[in-house]
Amino acid sequence: MKPRFPLELLAWITVITVLAFSNPASHHYTICPFNLLKLAWCPGCGLGRALISLIHLEFSISIKQHWFGIPALLILLNRIWNLFTIFLVNYNLSHFKHDLPKFSNEFKGSNS
Repeated sequence: MKPRFPLELLAWITVITVLAFSNPASHHYTICPFNLLKLAWCPGCGLGRALISLIHLEFSISIKQHWFGIPALLILLNRIWNLFTIFLVNYNLSHFKHDLPKFSNEFKGSNS
């Protein structure tokens, strides 16, 4: 049985792809509870735009928008890499599982 492609990996790849094709200057829909409650301050305000700018290789703009943009992107890329390598290892193990040799007792030495 082949392992299924991890949905979390697909989700993170989709997020990075959507961010890559986004325009950081345009207004976008938000799910931020601070913004929806019309509060003036939000700890993550600008993080999405910082990630978009960073993906577009605009480092100085990214740092101005949110200081955590670079670490956040590194964390996301690390998670994508880890999920991908786990998937590959599991795929390779399950793919070659039926090809492993079957050893019988006749090859084992006797102690008597």
